[in-house]
Amino acid sequence: MNLKNYICCFFLFFLTINVLAQEPEEEVNFNELLNMPIEELLDLNINLQVSSNTQKNLFSSPSTVTVINKETLLNYNFQTVSEAVKTVAGMMVTRTYLKKNIPTARGVLQDHYANKILILVNGVPTFNSITGEGILDRISIHSLERIEILKGPASVLYGTNAYAGAINLILRNKSENLVEAHSGLGYFNLYNSGANLNVKHKRLNLFVSGNSYQYHRKHTTYLDENGESGEVDDLDINNDFTLWSKYGSHQIFLNGYNMQEGFLGVGSTYASGAGIPQKLFGYLTNYQFNKEFSEKLNLGLMLSNDWNQRQIARDRSDSIQSLITGYRLYGNLVVNYKLNKHLTLEAGSLIDFRKSVNYNNFVAQTGMLISNNNLKNKNVTENSHVAQINFEKDKFSSTAGIRYTINSNFGGNFTPRLSTVYRVNKSTSIKAMYGESFKAPTLFELFFLNPDSTVFGNEQLDPEKNHSLEIAFLKQFNHFFLQVLAYGTLQENKIERMTTDVVFQNKIFPNQLKYTNLSDFYTTGLEWELKYNNPKIAHIFLNYNYCRGMTSSHATADEQFNYIYIPNHQYTLGINKKVKKGFSTSVLLNGWSATNGPLAVIDAQNILDVNFTYQKNYYKYKFSHTIGIKNLFNERIEVPE
Repeated sequence: MNLKNYICCFFLFFLTINVLAQEPEEEVNFNELLNMPIEELLDLNINLQVSSNTQKNLFSSPSTVTVINKETLLNYNFQTVSEAVKTVAGMMVTRTYLKKNIPTARGVLQDHYANKILILVNGVPTFNSITGEGILDRISIHSLERIEILKGPASVLYGTNAYAGAINLILRNKSENLVEAHSGLGYFNLYNSGANLNVKHKRLNLFVSGNSYQYHRKHTTYLDENGESGEVDDLDINNDFTLWSKYGSHQIFLNGYNMQEGFLGVGSTYASGAGIPQKLFGYLTNYQFNKEFSEKLNLGLMLSNDWNQRQIARDRSDSIQSLITGYRLYGNLVVNYKLNKHLTLEAGSLIDFRKSVNYNNFVAQTGMLISNNNLKNKNVTENSHVAQINFEKDKFSSTAGIRYTINSNFGGNFTPRLSTVYRVNKSTSIKAMYGESFKAPTLFELFFLNPDSTVFGNEQLDPEKNHSLEIAFLKQFNHFFLQVLAYGTLQENKIERMTTDVVFQNKIFPNQLKYTNLSDFYTTGLEWELKYNNPKIAHIFLNYNYCRGMTSSHATADEQFNYIYIPNHQYTLGINKKVKKGFSTSVLLNGWSATNGPLAVIDAQNILDVNFTYQKNYYKYKFSHTIGIKNLFNERIEVPE
């Protein structure tokens, strides 16, 4: 058996070229690294965008935030945003038979779509208007400066879709003219390439990037729910283009993507198109105006158009397809006013219009419409008003906020937030946080109707609610940074597909899947994040998560499935070491404990990645070469699907 078949991994050759403003010296750069303050090495002084409208660092932030910086993204050779996010304590990235790369947080098992975590790009919210999911990999990881991950309810900050957290993808923004290019090859038809351009001229900042990524492997032992086996192609093909520009108080942002994604079929059967990739298209356009009128007054305005389309097969021959098209129009106005040296007031209003243009099942060859699935020209409008007051004095700071949401289908709802931070000293803080989230059902969950399909919507659904209490301790000492927290959550009215008899057009359809509100869920958990960064020794991080959930005593047997499929323990260990001048190596270990599956127990799993990197500067050019091995020991990765 050859190496390719035996270890089922890929070797990646990765080339990066940076065009710098002046000639760098490898040894000088390393000496500068040695002399950097510990706070900068550990990214403790970064002003976070995701945690508050008033930017604060990790110690002062009124939220629980984890930062994955550019150094970490490069050191561990992450190929996609999804790979990076799953290393964070409390986060999982999983798949279902319908969707891949679904982010989840703190034991919330998602239902096919990633609509419990809000995805943002430079603070701009983006998600599908019909099914509610954001796409983690719509931005290439080579275009990012860092990833900010907020865990816990964030509706007061962002509205309805920040149910269990938010992930903010921060684009690279340099104060110099810079060109970067990358290219990579690997087993299983792995290929990536792309380039970034950064321009700085007086008041103008411009960032442009274009990237392509594909990963394609075949499985020959796939077994569907009817006992039929055969070959299924599993692939990821991502093409994206991003433009961000800032001139004075004005910002313009544009992102477009064209993707193909492995698809295991509706119902996970060959008859429903397993193995035929689904096609994803979308673009996001955004304008922002941010101006500081005085030392006390700041105003921010945001306008967005978020368009998405998905095309999927409905049968094995791909003769029947579904085309799903929708868009969002989004506007947000926020005012920050400093009342005095201790108090700052934040107030704002948001409007979010979501429309389902179509959800058509049609004959591919002729275009003949079979069904519009009751989703043609459906829409919902959600308005909300938010007010927060921030208090700071000596070692204490506190944030109290409330958002009032008016949904055109569900009326009004109040969502509160309260956070207190005590800075013991400049390197130690203690936080206590309480937050709630409100999430209205998606258009798909409400209106989808098709007796020949696999699921029925339910216009009688109630909005989902998430209540969370957290206590966190943050400490920086020597070359270490520690963030540890305990949390408890209560989730009400979680929406899932449940088997029941459905009445449709005066007919009874027995044992059908229908969207239903479940009984309450409870979760307790512990998250541990430890970083060590010493250029003379190594960069090390250890993340650990314990999550235990339970349902209420009056939940039915069918409602017990959420937490029995979530592993109680997850951990990630990363070690990056500079071996000698220009050479470094890294090891990344992801692991999680055994958990139940629908048919059998899924054993504990451990995935090991190894990377070797060589960097060299030639005049104004910096070359970086990486050889990477993913899943070194050929671990079979299983999910409870």
